[in-house]
Amino acid sequence: MDILVQAISTSIDALCIGFVYLNLNISSALIMIAIIGVTTFVLPLLTALFANIFTCKLEKYALLIASIVFLIVGLKILIEGLI
Repeated sequence: MDILVQAISTSIDALCIGFVYLNLNISSALIMIAIIGVTTFVLPLLTALFANIFTCKLEKYALLIASIVFLIVGLKILIEGLI
């Protein structure tokens, strides 16, 4: 069920970004919308395929890796806000 909710939210996000390009001429807008659509399809597909491979190997360290990534992103945002 979580994957379905994430898929729907990703699709809505991609749709909203697609509307930003509607003020361009039609050919540029269609190219950008196609790129967004293909990317939105391919990246989750690759993630699902590679998740099966890496899940058993990284399961012990998943919480640690996620914590480190969020800490780094938070520090980056903090530093950019202070500068």
